[in-house]
Amino acid sequence: MRSFLEWTHSGVNFSLDGAGGPGCVTYLTWGQKAKETIPCLCVAIMQLWLGLSSVQVRHKHNANTDPRLGKTLLLLFGSAHIFVFGIEIGFKLSTGTLIWLFNPCHVITIIQITLLILPKSSLSVGLFRSMIHLLNGPLLALLLPVVNTRLLPGEVVIYYLQHVLILTVPLCMLLTGKFTTEPLLDFSWVTISQSLQSIYHFTVLQPISSVTMVNLDSILCPAISDPFRGHHYRLWAVFHQMLQVTVQGKCLTCIYHLLLVLLVNSSRYSRHQYAKLEDATTSATNASSKKTDNLTAADYHNALSDNKTN
Repeated sequence: MRSFLEWTHSGVNFSLDGAGGPGCVTYLTWGQKAKETIPCLCVAIMQLWLGLSSVQVRHKHNANTDPRLGKTLLLLFGSAHIFVFGIEIGFKLSTGTLIWLFNPCHVITIIQITLLILPKSSLSVGLFRSMIHLLNGPLLALLLPVVNTRLLPGEVVIYYLQHVLILTVPLCMLLTGKFTTEPLLDFSWVTISQSLQSIYHFTVLQPISSVTMVNLDSILCPAISDPFRGHHYRLWAVFHQMLQVTVQGKCLTCIYHLLLVLLVNSSRYSRHQYAKLEDATTSATNASSKKTDNLTAADYHNALSDNKTN
């Protein structure tokens, strides 16, 4: 078991800034880690209780859906998502850095791929709504990319492709009508997502990072692109991530619904124009066929007249 765990992170280069190592582990004292972990977990548990006590999974039908177009786009982008993630796993296996799959963006990718195969239910809708409010990570990864640990050819390209697809696939899911978002003034899913994010970082990533010395999602020491670098960077992260989950989740929901309106109306307009063109073509064909039939009948009568004359 120990050799397996070592194999999952044996390729991590601790000489790269922010990747991990002894200096990263000791960046914060154990006392400071405890002082940050305990209060943050207490707040997260309270948020989870408040969110679950008021949450409602009402799957209200959205008129701005196009199942046929949605399934086509979901097949296209979903397949690309799985393919890109497969390449990412291949990179991790070849470099002995499979442990990076614990990073939140990879976990969100796994959740999205799982949602592709789950049947429509309260569980899948609830999982989808929580996932929407956790997309702050992929957006942050695009705005403040950390690619100094990606050294193989194509790794950086896959990094950007994966994060763009993470933000694109939910739109296709909404377009199918299988998933819906909560009302704009319903913040129960926001609260649940905030709590899950904190609980995952402090109870899953922090222990694994402490044992392996791998800096998963910058839980041990700040990333090189972190604008809040310093010994209180984690408290800053908890604050700005709570704010970002709230604001971005609702803004992203509005953007998705605006794009749904544009896509559905464009699709309906295109189909209407195609139907008009098809009707016009059919009418022209029928008219031409009728004219040909009339000419054939006239020619037949003329031929009979000529025979009688002869």
